[in-house]
Amino acid sequence: MLDARASLHRPSSRLARFSMVSVVSTAVTLVAIAVLGDVASLNNAEAAAVATACGFACSYPLNRRWAFDGGAGVGHTVAVLWLGGLSLAGLLLSGAAGAAVDAVAAHAHLGAAAVLAVEETAESLVLGALFFVRFEVSRALFTTDGAR
Repeated sequence: MLDARASLHRPSSRLARFSMVSVVSTAVTLVAIAVLGDVASLNNAEAAAVATACGFACSYPLNRRWAFDGGAGVGHTVAVLWLGGLSLAGLLLSGAAGAAVDAVAAHAHLGAAAVLAVEETAESLVLGALFFVRFEVSRALFTTDGAR
């Protein structure tokens, strides 16, 4: 008889759970941006920074306990510093990608729709790459040597 729990410990299963957590934390972040921008009247940068912290507060415990089966490869402080730093890096790199596209678009005289498409593509590439970096760092932080 197959043990269903044994199949949950495969790396692809971790990636699937990590992906689900990322969807949830992205939704939390987007709702926070909308609420902070509209209700709290924060500017875009302030709303994005606070919303990123909200998304991180959601994703960290879910990833540690659920995506990586409650692993305790390192202490909370080290994990929070690494993963919080990566969240901050994502925010900064995404903003830098958008700013770079805006600068190039201004010189190329691109229309608003083209600028938006290129901005979203650049930010998606940055955040997509960061997703896999965060997965590998999370895997290194939350799994013990025998479980990797």
